[in-house]
Amino acid sequence: AVYRGELIAAYRPSSASLLVRLAGNQWEPMTDQSVLFGLGDITTIAVDGVTLYVGGSFRATQGGNLVGEQVARWNGTSWSGLGDGLQSSFFGVEDLILAGNRGLVATGWFDSSGDTRVEKLAYYDGTRWYPLGPGLHNDVVGDTGRTLFMDNGTVYVGGIFDQAGNVWSENIGAFTLKTETILESDFEID
Repeated sequence: AVYRGELIAAYRPSSASLLVRLAGNQWEPMTDQSVLFGLGDITTIAVDGVTLYVGGSFRATQGGNLVGEQVARWNGTSWSGLGDGLQSSFFGVEDLILAGNRGLVATGWFDSSGDTRVEKLAYYDGTRWYPLGPGLHNDVVGDTGRTLFMDNGTVYVGGIFDQAGNVWSENIGAFTLKTETILESDFEID
């Protein structure tokens, strides 16, 4: 990803991922490395102006305090979480995309955000995570969204699933934005 004119990448030299930036011809730590993306990976990076979002399979901690579960945000100065984070019994977030000026969409192995069910596909409005329709499902273990794309208010998701919402959909689904505000009922499945 490009953040503030610099090439940014996730790097895992040991048991925790780090964010690094390309400085000349060498990679160097990008942010305060007291934030530990422990025992997991950063798998996706999204940038919105001066805000950098990371997703993956991690619990980000700083000074012993949890600052993000599967997702976290860097504002150029400090790290913070996004709502209640995204919880999973397996892995975490596979992909994040910006939904224009409307927020952030995530897909991956997660199934909840706090007490809210978000089956492998969720929308963050700046305060909390919402499900996008009934989510993604499969009759076997291992259903997940892997990649996202947005075009003209339609979120396309690819992955390993046979149902997108309540519609039979072999590994690809489309969720169409119907109104200016994204909420659970604002997406219909194509």
